Amino acid sequence: MEELVAFDAILFPVEGSPRIFPLMTSANTVLDPVTGQRRTTRTPHPELYMSLSHNAGWVCQRIDSLYGMNRSLSNPYLIFYPARQRSGAAPPVNTCIQEIQGRGFREQTAWRGDVVVAKYRNVESGDIISCSASDFPLVKNYFALHYPQQ
Repeated sequence: MEELVAFDAILFPVEGSPRIFPLMTSANTVLDPVTGQRRTTRTPHPELYMSLSHNAGWVCQRIDSLYGMNRSLSNPYLIFYPARQRSGAAPPVNTCIQEIQGRGFREQTAWRGDVVVAKYRNVESGDIISCSASDFPLVKNYFALHYPQQ
């Protein structure tokens, strides 16, 4: 049986307050095409914490920098959110992020469904690290000024 390991991540639920929670990950062995060596990475499972309909997937969006920064973040974030369903039905608007956006909120490009944010040491290699309360202001700053990729 595959061992699940948890890392602290941030959950922005559809309704309610954001909170830190244990994001489950599973081991994933990959072969490095350059060196030929096997390397173990962690695959996150944000779908366990999202209210997804049957066969609905999720999308991820990378946070490399924030408004006004001239350097990339040393530890980037990945945002996981529900994908639009094939039927065209959209998940409910995330009221938690809507409150963060305030007057900048736009219904047509709103963050929808439960949104999970994970922190990485290196996104390419899958090195997940735990979030802490100090990550909230950075992530909230991003949500205040950015919308999901369409």
